[in-house]
Amino acid sequence: EFEYKDNTEKKARMVNQCYQSDEYRKIRMTYYDAGDSTQVFNSVWYPDPAYNLPILGIDLLSFNRKKYLAIVDFQPLHEDEADHATPYEHRLQPIKEKYDSLKGRMSAKFYDETQFFSEQMLFARFGEEDVVEQDLFPAFQQYVSLHTQLLSETTP
Repeated sequence: EFEYKDNTEKKARMVNQCYQSDEYRKIRMTYYDAGDSTQVFNSVWYPDPAYNLPILGIDLLSFNRKKYLAIVDFQPLHEDEADHATPYEHRLQPIKEKYDSLKGRMSAKFYDETQFFSEQMLFARFGEEDVVEQDLFPAFQQYVSLHTQLLSETTP
């Protein structure tokens, strides 16, 4: 599935792509581009419910190429996530430990991170674009690799 929207009035465009497979009921990638003022990349990977695995999500926001916000996480599926998180939290921890720049804390002003995010959420606010290439992208690749590995290790 592919969707493209162009808003000439706001000088912005949005591209949305969705994929699916036997293992993932949906992989959605959305890119919003309003030039240097605002750029947003969001991707959410929904495994088939038969696997009982968390959702993989990433958000990268750029404002004026001076302020950046990034989140990568295996997002909880259930309200009481303690038992559900046990099988994979410890496998995310070594990845998070490698990237000091991605160990930030989210403000409780917008979200309760204990309800919507795992203990191993990667979170960062930064001002240098280099963090994306040096830390965020490699960490995201490792989270994706682990997520697909968990799928291969799980019997639906």
